[in-house]
Amino acid sequence: MLHITSHRGQQVPYDDEEELIRTLERPHDGAGFEVVPRLVPVAWSALSSLPKRAALISGLLDVAAMSVFYGASGCGKTFLALDLAAHVALGWNWRERKAKQGTVIYIAAEGGLGIEERLTGFRLHHKIDVTDVPLHVIAEPMDLCRSAEDVALLTERCHALSPRLRRSTGAHVLVIHHSGKDDARGARGHSLLKAAADTEIVIEKDEVSGMVTAKIAKQRDHRVGDTFAFRLLPVEIGRDENGEALTSCAVEPDVAGVVRTEPKAKRIPKAAQIALRALTEAVDEQGVTPPASNHTPARVKIVSVSVWRQQAYRRGISTSSEERARQQAFKRASEHLIGVNRVGIWDDQVWPVA
Repeated sequence: MLHITSHRGQQVPYDDEEELIRTLERPHDGAGFEVVPRLVPVAWSALSSLPKRAALISGLLDVAAMSVFYGASGCGKTFLALDLAAHVALGWNWRERKAKQGTVIYIAAEGGLGIEERLTGFRLHHKIDVTDVPLHVIAEPMDLCRSAEDVALLTERCHALSPRLRRSTGAHVLVIHHSGKDDARGARGHSLLKAAADTEIVIEKDEVSGMVTAKIAKQRDHRVGDTFAFRLLPVEIGRDENGEALTSCAVEPDVAGVVRTEPKAKRIPKAAQIALRALTEAVDEQGVTPPASNHTPARVKIVSVSVWRQQAYRRGISTSSEERARQQAFKRASEHLIGVNRVGIWDDQVWPVA
């Protein structure tokens, strides 16, 4: 077995001498990370050479993809995410679905000190030794939108733990988020979050029974509608300075509580109905088929948001003659349709979802 010294001075084992030579011959950036060529055209006949989709959790989450777990405060979404993360780090199957073992980094940007208690609850509940389990926690906030320094530092930390943030490490990125004021409109924030996510799971808690359900609301490449039910089982994790019991919770699957029948669809507001008809008409009249990509379904016709908006105006989405009122009416209607997965969006392109 060969060992090479990385740019950080670490001794890295290498089993394959030929692969090592090929790796060293490929271009690297100043930080020592391999530079991957971008925007390289690949012929149809050579498409089989592209990386294949790989499952992280069979039929649920993929490697190098992005998922969003969202729900109201206190619904149990963090416990569920940690339960899933621990199963990946341990290489355990999750809900009878095969899991690919790998290094996990949990960024506890808020409430970081509570993560230790929750993971202790998992450890004690399952009676395991976690000495060599590759699950790590970063218990401090960071800025990945405006701080290039934070992005570079986080990427370096990830590489130091494992040769596997999404494009640069090949990792699956799971975001824990809050639902908005209107549950029907999905997670809080801009609709682009929903568009970027490969998987969306909504988590709801019944305050009477205590049962929590996690339902797959969106999948780019897998089946939607599956529901996982669980309860939060109290676990004593120690004693405080006064001798009082300290408790956390562990996720306890509740197979009997899974509801497999789909609920009746909620009625679409009138303005959203007008906007949906306007989009269908705009696609019929002006729709074009975009180049093949991972962001739009195959053989779908798309139009720009501005074309959709103008068609909605002509359809009378607002009775007001004021431009601002019409803009607000269209904004609310379009966000509702995107939130309930009746309209797909990528960048400035939209299309109706069957």
